[in-house]
Parts: sequence; C-alpha cells; structure tokens
Amino acid sequence: MKKKPNQTKETVYDIEAYRRKKKRQKRLHRLFTLLAAMLLIGGTGGVLYLYNRYEDLLMQPPGQQGAASSQPGTVQAGSFPVALDAVTPLEIEGFGSGLILLTNEDAAVLQADGTVSSQFVHTYTNPVLRTGDSRYLLYDRGGYGYRVQNEGGTLSEGRTTNSILNGACGHDSAFALVTSESRYAGSVQVYGKNGRELFSWYSAEQIADLAFSHDDRYLAVATAVFDPVGSLNARVHLFDLEREEEVASADFSDALPLGVNILKDGTVHLVADTFLGILSEDFSEQSKVPYLQTLRNYQFSHTATLLVTSGANEVSSTLSLVAENGEQKEQTVRNSVTDVSLTDSGLCVLAGGSARVYSPEFEMVRTEQVANDVFQILYHEGEIYVMSSSVLDRLSSGASGEGSET
Repeated sequence: MKKKPNQTKETVYDIEAYRRKKKRQKRLHRLFTLLAAMLLIGGTGGVLYLYNRYEDLLMQPPGQQGAASSQPGTVQAGSFPVALDAVTPLEIEGFGSGLILLTNEDAAVLQADGTVSSQFVHTYTNPVLRTGDSRYLLYDRGGYGYRVQNEGGTLSEGRTTNSILNGACGHDSAFALVTSESRYAGSVQVYGKNGRELFSWYSAEQIADLAFSHDDRYLAVATAVFDPVGSLNARVHLFDLEREEEVASADFSDALPLGVNILKDGTVHLVADTFLGILSEDFSEQSKVPYLQTLRNYQFSHTATLLVTSGANEVSSTLSLVAENGEQKEQTVRNSVTDVSLTDSGLCVLAGGSARVYSPEFEMVRTEQVANDVFQILYHEGEIYVMSSSVLDRLSSGASGEGSET
C-alpha cells in the first residue's frame, strides 16, 4: 500500500484556501451591495432634488416652459443698423442712455452706439415690456413668468400662481402685477426691492391699467365699473403703499378706461375712449378734455399726455399735448400718424414717410425721411430710432425744417 504522504496536510490547505476565497467573495459582495445602495440613495436624492428644484417648471402649462432661458440672445449687434432677420421685432423703449429692444424671442438693452449691454432669451408667448427710470419689467401676458432687469442684469424673476393680466414698473425699485383670480375680477400685487411682496389688493372691478407715482409711494389703478342701470364708468383708485391702504377714488361716467398715469406733480391723467380725465393730487378736483375726433394713439411722459386723434378717413391728424394742469397745445399733421414718441423735452411723430421732431411748444426741430416699412419710432436723449420688420436703425442728423406742419 502506497503511502500518500502529506494527504492530510494537502486537504487542510485546500479548505483554508476555499475559506479565504469565500471570505473575499463575501467582502466583495458586501462592498458591491453597499455601493449599489449608495448609488440608489444618491440617485433618489438627485431625482428628489431636481423635482423640488424644477417643480414649477414641470408644472407649467404647455408652451410656458423655459421662460427664463440662459441661451445666447438672437440679436447680435455692435453698431447701427441692427439686423432683425432672425426675430420678429415687437417694441423699442428708451432706457438709460440707450434703448430696450423687445422681440418675440429676447429682450436686449442697446447703448446709443448700438452695442448690447445685456440680453436674455425670454420665450414668452405674449411678452409685454414696462420701463422705469433705472429698471424694466418684462412679463408674459396670459402666462406666468416675469423678470425685472437693469442695465447690468437680472434683479428679480419668478412665476405667479395665476395668469398675468397686466403690469407696471415703478420709477425706482417697485413693480406691480395684475393677475387673474377665481373669485375676483383680478388682483394687484406690488413688489419692492429683490421681488419682496409689499402690498396686495383684490378687485371686483375689471382692471384696465395701473401706474406708480414718481417716488413709488402711490399707485393709481384704473378700473371699469358697471353702475346699477348698466352704464359703463371709469374709476381710479389711489393707494398709499407705505400705509398699505386706499386713500382716494374718483369716477368718470360713461367712459371706457384705457390708460392711467401719475405725473411728476402728483396729478393723475386717465385716458378714456372719449376724453382725457384729470384728477388733482388729492382727487378733490376733476376735469375732462374731450376728443373732437376718434382717439388713435396716446403717450405718457413725466409731465404731459400726448393724444393723437383723427377723423374717419384719417387724411389728417391732430396732436394734443396736455400738461399736468390741463393746459393744452395742438398741432395738425396732414397725414395719418403711424407712431409717436413723447419725452419731457419734446416729441417725435412718424407720418407720411418722415420722422418729425417737435418741441413741447410744437415748434419744428428736425425732419428726417424714413423707409416706408418703418412702423415704430423712438425719440430718446435727442436721438431718433426707427424700426421696421428687418432693421433697427438710428438716424443721423440730417436736414431740419421749421414751421407748423409738413
């Protein structure tokens, strides 16, 4: 019988190696299990974080997502003229030493030389621009998104619970939004610096327009009211935002309110369908400036209201500049007026293929020929800007004319 030397020893060695191998496998299994658990927990936490972070975006109605995109703007400008081939231009407004260009895709602040100082893609369905002295408000009418910007960038942005109907930008740091309500005709929310809500008011009356006083302390809200016999009246509410209460109101009978403004001296101008209503600072006195023809356009400044009226055939137009106290100056233009731009130092009229600058006394200051497809004009800081569907341009100083009309 042969011996099998070291048989027992060999058997013991194999068992120990097997045990060590099983221990290594067990440790690896535990490690993999732990890693899998960590990944699962981390993934779940990540999903919860993303859901909490972007819940408002996920819950947006169709067509409202991406309302504050950080994509590069589509308006590429370095000088005038600015090509607008890739966008649909909507509006230009004076801002700082330059202007704001609003398109269907973005809003851009342009300096007087045509360079872009700030820009963002809004993707709002129905963007509306409201400007103040140092900042501007952009909101999506019928949607939920809004943003407040200055020349340096974003100051405040957010989304409302209910759809936005209207808005106003204060002269300094305040802004206001009118939103729809289930049990009211609408509500007004006033926000201060950094978007903090300061005041809210719920209205049973249809809100037509609103405006801040020059120091942002007061807010005028114009509403449409039906009286007991069914007649439509215009009403102006005045709120003291520091005291957080309504301090005055006034009615104008048989009127459809269109726009309201608080002028620099505290006087309130209400543009209605058939007249301009004027209210003293404390609403103790009121008067009317009736329109002799149909109202076609109007513009507000810090010190006056410009009214453009004409007959049914629109072969000529009347410009009426109404000061704070109701004093009125008039100028007749032998053309249909396409657009107007009013400042405290003068006004510009787009009519008959020309841009005509007048002083507040309606003295002719400057006349420039423009292309036939120009539909909007801006007179700001002594410069004339014109916009067509494809180009935004600044007119260089050319021939000027004198006289009462051209």
